[in-house]
Amino acid sequence: MYKYILLAFFFVLGFGLKAQNLQQAIGRSALVRADDKFAAFDYEGAVHLYEKEYADNPDAAIAVKIANAYFKLQKRQQALMWLEAAEEELDDSLKYKMAVLYAHNHEEENALRLFETLGIGKAQLEGWKHFDAAMSSRYQVNAAMRQDNFNTYGSTKVQDGILFFSDKPKDVFIPTLHNWTGNAFPELYYAPITESGKIGKAKPASIDQLKDGFAGPLIQFGNMLIMGINHASTGKMSLYECRYEGEGQIIVAQPLLMDDVHYEGMHPAVYGDSLLVFAAALEGGYGGMDLYSSVYDGKSWSKPQNLGPEINTAGHEVFPYYSAANGLFFSSDGHPGFGGLDIYRIHNTDSTRMPVNLGPEINSSSEDFAYHEITAYRGFFSSSRNITDNIFSFKSCAGVIKVSSASGLNLDYLTVNSGEKVDMSTEQAIDITCKAGDILMIFFDTEEAQNFCQLEVDCTLLAKGSLLLDLDSLKPSKLKLSQ
Repeated sequence: MYKYILLAFFFVLGFGLKAQNLQQAIGRSALVRADDKFAAFDYEGAVHLYEKEYADNPDAAIAVKIANAYFKLQKRQQALMWLEAAEEELDDSLKYKMAVLYAHNHEEENALRLFETLGIGKAQLEGWKHFDAAMSSRYQVNAAMRQDNFNTYGSTKVQDGILFFSDKPKDVFIPTLHNWTGNAFPELYYAPITESGKIGKAKPASIDQLKDGFAGPLIQFGNMLIMGINHASTGKMSLYECRYEGEGQIIVAQPLLMDDVHYEGMHPAVYGDSLLVFAAALEGGYGGMDLYSSVYDGKSWSKPQNLGPEINTAGHEVFPYYSAANGLFFSSDGHPGFGGLDIYRIHNTDSTRMPVNLGPEINSSSEDFAYHEITAYRGFFSSSRNITDNIFSFKSCAGVIKVSSASGLNLDYLTVNSGEKVDMSTEQAIDITCKAGDILMIFFDTEEAQNFCQLEVDCTLLAKGSLLLDLDSLKPSKLKLSQ
């Protein structure tokens, strides 16, 4: 839910209508009150007033306002119904949303008709048609923090723990409640990570020199943090350099300038010591929020560059994260997926730069976002799959394993059915006896994933030379071998 609050300062999704028709709506005083509720994030109240006004005056302008409110409430089928009532007057952004909803509903003829009006055509529809919702996944997911009716989301790793947002009240008395959620306004919290990878006891973070607005998602870069700040006075978000003092203590230092310009932007991610990726709605983009990059030369950041149409769509691409081991991760509602924002990956070795959906354990029909890793095999992400936003933990079996006969396995250790354990941490080939009828047990990243990441391979299958086991697309429990 709150990822849209973070986006709202860039997009109040407009009302998606041709300008000349906005003036045709009647009952202006009622609409003004409804618009005020929408602007104040009270979408339930706005829907009630909009629908009451539409009953007296079935105007396309009001229908689109109702659709936008339902989008905010994550009620997409109701939104589609109201978009259909105003289809002839929709702008391109809402036509795209409508086409995606048709694709999700397998209404291919309607989806193709709208994609073609947007100049996208069959290629886009084919991507949705061939998306396999029953695809296997290599992730094991559990709730990391559950706070009932409170929203907790947007965790990010820092040197001594994680930082995350929550609207759980710090005090018994809450002077101000958010119209959208009925909870307190979200604030930044800090928590340590235990040796077992669990989130420790949280406490409110401290942000000094934050004079205008409130903090947004952030990332550690060397000895500092890069943070997005929503400015209350302008309604815009931009990036800042901050000092991190440990245990959630943050000091806002200065605006982050790219080519000497303080660009609007949010959701920073970094790769190595020189590359910044962030989400923004800059001129010349592909629609909605796009992902951009900037390079640091040791003194200053370069002018932002759009990451291109392979990654960015007419929808939103947000919440990037760079993993040195596993590539670029981000959330999108424009690529084929399970609904809402899904999390995608582009591997470091993939020259096609085609995003891959992380599958049904990570992604849901709701909003899934803010992926980040604690190690190459374990991390956290946020999801609204249980109505409110919550932080979830994951474990993964990662990598491509090359098996040459029964020796030289690129693994941590293995055993045969005798129970003998063989250390595979060295790069030297180790000869073992694996005869037909034996079961070869393969373990990887054993200290972190333990019994989750293990495979059973019938040694009979290893009789003919080399095998390649690709765990990115196969469930460990249902491994298929091909020579």
